[in-house]
Amino acid sequence: MNAPTQRINAHAARQGLAELMDRAHAGEQFVLTKYGEPWAQLLPLPRQAQTPQRQPGRLRQLGPLQDPRILFRR
Repeated sequence: MNAPTQRINAHAARQGLAELMDRAHAGEQFVLTKYGEPWAQLLPLPRQAQTPQRQPGRLRQLGPLQDPRILFRR
């Protein structure tokens, strides 16, 4: 079960936005208030699959290019 959503006023959110973003990324949710009224919500994005790391030479297993000149065409 998620912890209750925390309310943060706009001024405090501006002063500590980087920290709030890190905490939201870790799973916390915040309601931003303006003049004491709920105004916006800061919550984490769904986790996405990580992009694979580059692997130099990975394409060598496919064999030589049929026409290597295509690399130099403009």
